[in-house]
Amino acid sequence: MRKIVLALALACWGCGEGTESTFPSNSPSAVGPTTPPSRIVQPPSGLITTRWVTHDSQFNDYRPTFSPDDGTIVFERNTVGNNQVKLHKVSSAGGTVTFLLSGFGQNSTRPDWSVGSSRIAFTAENSSGGTLWLCQPDGSNLVQINPDVFGKQVDYPHWFPDGVNLAVTDYGSGGLAAAKGIVRKVNVTNEATSNLTDPATLLAGDSSVSPDGRWLTLAAQANVNVPYNQDTNNIFVIDLKAGKGSAPLLFDSGQGRAPSWSPDGSVILFESNRASSSGQYAIFAKRFSGQASDVDGALLQLTPDALDGQHAEFSHSGAQVVLTALQSSSPGSPRGILILELASALQNL
Repeated sequence: MRKIVLALALACWGCGEGTESTFPSNSPSAVGPTTPPSRIVQPPSGLITTRWVTHDSQFNDYRPTFSPDDGTIVFERNTVGNNQVKLHKVSSAGGTVTFLLSGFGQNSTRPDWSVGSSRIAFTAENSSGGTLWLCQPDGSNLVQINPDVFGKQVDYPHWFPDGVNLAVTDYGSGGLAAAKGIVRKVNVTNEATSNLTDPATLLAGDSSVSPDGRWLTLAAQANVNVPYNQDTNNIFVIDLKAGKGSAPLLFDSGQGRAPSWSPDGSVILFESNRASSSGQYAIFAKRFSGQASDVDGALLQLTPDALDGQHAEFSHSGAQVVLTALQSSSPGSPRGILILELASALQNL
């Protein structure tokens, strides 16, 4: 696969547990933005290189997730002009793309591959809403997880490190504008659930569990009695060890979505359009240590706005980030799966 310097990407189209001394607690009424967005820094030119894993003008590819050994990527794919979405897989080196699921009659979306159990969690969507499913890496042993507490629309499964529990966002009766999303912890063996967020305080979107299982980061917004809008989310962190009394902590006050963790838990990735005049998204990285100083930490911008980078995830080695990006700068361009080779870029945080 070809490699290109990130700064020249658009010209080449078509070619350990946290410490106990942590953030000060926020009251539920103070979880919204109270400080200016973080300062944005750029990596030195040429330090990050990129390569396409999928790049086919017939398809839109989204939401990639690495296998535990980083050798395979599972992702969403739909044919341009067709809204039917199916999970596919491909070698992380690129090559032939194949279906993950054979004969599955619903749209299959939002995959997450467990390190602890090697199972893949995903959501299935149809006219009735969204449901939670598991399968093996070859697509076999399909199982639906359906606790009684779940509403009509369940999205964004993310594994805890034990490979038994998932964090999912339950939107209740469905429809984001009217939703009061709750992040729930779900045991996939016995379907026991517990709430990790309170919709009276936060309207929750996508979330991710830290590699040690202690922290939950999520895209959300304070509940101030206005309709939920995922494009105005901020990034929060919750200390799961602190119990039900732990208030959500504002990690970054600028607009942000789809957070994820580095494999050592020291960096949070997310997407944001805060620096874009066009409204397109870029991938940002911010250092996390569990200390109050994290809130004021700088952001490292890993992709240019013109890529409209979204749904970023670290490899388990920490040396790469995979994401979905526009295949060209043309309006309405299809999307492909792109890998960033980070080298020492994160040292600039």
